[in-house]
Amino acid sequence: MPANDQSYSSYHRSRSNLHRPSIAARRRQLRRRRAAALFALVVIIVAIIVEVDKNSGTPSTHATTTLKITTTTTLIPTTTSIPANGGIGSYAVGYVTQDITYSLNGQTRSLPTIIRYPSLGTPGVNYQSPGSSPVKSASPYPLIVFSQGFDISAEAYIALLNTWASAGYIVADPTYPSTDPSTPGGPQRSDLVNHPSDLREVINYLSSMNSMAGTPLNGIIDTSSVGVVGHSDGGDVALAAVANSRDIIPGIKAAAILSGAEYQPFGGSYFSTGQSTPLLVVQGTNDNINPPGCSAQIYNGAAKPKYFLGIIGASHESPYLDSGAEQKLVMTMTTLFFDTWLKGEASGAQLLNLQAQSATSISFWSNGTSIPETLNGSCPGAPNNG
Repeated sequence: MPANDQSYSSYHRSRSNLHRPSIAARRRQLRRRRAAALFALVVIIVAIIVEVDKNSGTPSTHATTTLKITTTTTLIPTTTSIPANGGIGSYAVGYVTQDITYSLNGQTRSLPTIIRYPSLGTPGVNYQSPGSSPVKSASPYPLIVFSQGFDISAEAYIALLNTWASAGYIVADPTYPSTDPSTPGGPQRSDLVNHPSDLREVINYLSSMNSMAGTPLNGIIDTSSVGVVGHSDGGDVALAAVANSRDIIPGIKAAAILSGAEYQPFGGSYFSTGQSTPLLVVQGTNDNINPPGCSAQIYNGAAKPKYFLGIIGASHESPYLDSGAEQKLVMTMTTLFFDTWLKGEASGAQLLNLQAQSATSISFWSNGTSIPETLNGSCPGAPNNG
């Protein structure tokens, strides 16, 4: 993890100031773009038939069942060009670090947070100097906040984090107290119940930091376009922020859940408030930590717009932490998802469709009402499992 940089002026939290409005003209433009994206997504019915070959006599780490999606496919006229507001690798990546602190139940919680942004320099997905100058000509940029998995360092996801920043996003990855590998005495999963509050504070802080003079982030965050994403327990947190009645954070425009689950200790109820935040659910078929039934429960309970990306043979961590075809697929599909719902790119919706079709050897894709029954099953620790 990069060392801490200079500290900036103190943060004065204001919960009523979570999402300050952008310039009126930009908001009108975004509304028009989102309307176009919504129309495109409503008419897409994607169905990809995936057959998993079985090699007799040869052990395989891939799924042993045959998975099928058999609905009608309707394609829209599309373009494969990069969306107007940038694509993966369009920008260099700069970063600043902040120690976000706040009080919860009478105790101070500290959230060391690295904040990435599109910066001047050679375009790509590598770091530039700490505090390097941002590219202001294309700002403000949507904000994505990432939540780490249990006992996994937030910076272990560096490839994903840099990918999103290089595509034109502000990306924050807080280190949550008590569940990071560096926790004295070892991580404690019981602290997970506090993480939705931690996530809220990070979003509050970033919203305030957008107006702090003297920081590279001053004026470049689009606080009206906020997305959340998380892996494993971090996926539980991101899901709670958009779907759990006790933890919903108003104003979040999109959520990507990477091998996550509904988490009973949060309390509240899921998908009971009429919330319909666009949702991308990603799941490996060989995940034995949060098995496919967890993602099936999430997806089938959510209202549209929603998308399911199944990665054939993938484990709980490999698509997010290990380089290769699985991780590249996650990078591409999450970026296109956020392009659609945070940037309002109609081409993002169309490219999402094309990319799903081009990855049939390792994945399957749906945006229908429910996912195949072959993926349904129990989800340990989740509510309403019967």
